[in-house]
Amino acid sequence: MPIRWNDDETVVADAVRLALAFDHPVYDCIYLALAHRIGAVMLTADIRFANVITASEHGASILTLTDYAETR
Repeated sequence: MPIRWNDDETVVADAVRLALAFDHPVYDCIYLALAHRIGAVMLTADIRFANVITASEHGASILTLTDYAETR
Protein backbone atom coordinates (compact mmCIF):
# COMPACT_ATOMS: atom_id res chain seq x y z
CA MET A 1 0.00 0.00 0.00
CA PRO A 2 1.50 3.35 -0.94
CA ILE A 3 2.17 5.93 1.75
CA ARG A 4 0.51 9.31 1.29
CA TRP A 5 1.59 12.30 3.37
CA ASN A 6 -0.92 14.92 4.42
CA ASP A 7 -0.67 18.18 6.31
CA ASP A 8 -1.49 17.34 9.94
CA GLU A 9 -2.70 20.83 10.80
CA THR A 10 -5.22 20.88 7.97
CA VAL A 11 -6.56 17.40 8.71
CA VAL A 12 -6.85 18.16 12.43
CA ALA A 13 -8.64 21.44 11.75
CA ASP A 14 -11.09 19.61 9.49
CA ALA A 15 -11.55 16.92 12.17
CA VAL A 16 -12.31 19.49 14.86
CA ARG A 17 -14.94 21.10 12.63
CA LEU A 18 -16.50 17.68 11.98
CA ALA A 19 -16.42 16.78 15.68
CA LEU A 20 -18.22 19.98 16.59
CA ALA A 21 -20.73 19.66 13.75
CA PHE A 22 -21.60 16.04 14.54
CA ASP A 23 -21.08 16.14 18.33
CA HIS A 24 -18.66 13.22 18.08
CA PRO A 25 -15.14 12.65 19.49
CA VAL A 26 -12.41 14.23 17.43
CA TYR A 27 -10.33 11.04 17.27
CA ASP A 28 -12.93 9.35 15.04
CA CYS A 29 -13.35 12.50 13.01
CA ILE A 30 -9.63 12.58 12.23
CA TYR A 31 -10.05 9.35 10.27
CA LEU A 32 -13.14 10.74 8.55
CA ALA A 33 -11.41 14.01 7.65
CA LEU A 34 -8.44 12.14 6.22
CA ALA A 35 -10.65 9.74 4.25
CA HIS A 36 -12.60 12.67 2.83
CA ARG A 37 -9.39 14.54 1.95
CA ILE A 38 -7.79 11.66 0.04
CA GLY A 39 -10.98 10.33 -1.52
CA ALA A 40 -10.96 7.12 0.51
CA VAL A 41 -13.65 5.39 2.55
CA MET A 42 -13.46 5.11 6.33
CA LEU A 43 -14.43 1.65 7.59
CA THR A 44 -16.03 1.62 11.06
CA ALA A 45 -17.90 -0.60 13.48
CA ASP A 46 -19.58 2.46 15.03
CA ILE A 47 -23.03 2.23 13.47
CA ARG A 48 -24.37 5.33 15.24
CA PHE A 49 -21.50 7.44 13.91
CA ALA A 50 -21.86 5.96 10.43
CA ASN A 51 -25.60 6.70 10.37
CA VAL A 52 -25.03 10.33 11.32
CA ILE A 53 -22.30 10.77 8.73
CA THR A 54 -24.16 8.90 5.98
CA ALA A 55 -26.99 11.42 6.24
CA SER A 56 -24.53 14.27 5.63
CA GLU A 57 -22.47 15.50 2.69
CA HIS A 58 -19.67 13.21 3.93
CA GLY A 59 -21.76 10.07 3.50
CA ALA A 60 -19.63 8.71 0.67
CA SER A 61 -16.59 8.72 2.99
CA ILE A 62 -17.82 6.13 5.50
CA LEU A 63 -18.88 2.48 5.48
CA THR A 64 -19.81 0.15 8.33
CA LEU A 65 -18.12 -3.20 8.75
CA THR A 66 -21.50 -4.88 8.30
CA ASP A 67 -22.11 -3.13 4.99
CA TYR A 68 -18.59 -3.96 3.87
CA ALA A 69 -19.05 -7.65 4.73
CA GLU A 70 -22.25 -7.75 2.69
CA THR A 71 -20.39 -6.54 -0.41
CA ARG A 72 -17.77 -9.28 -0.17
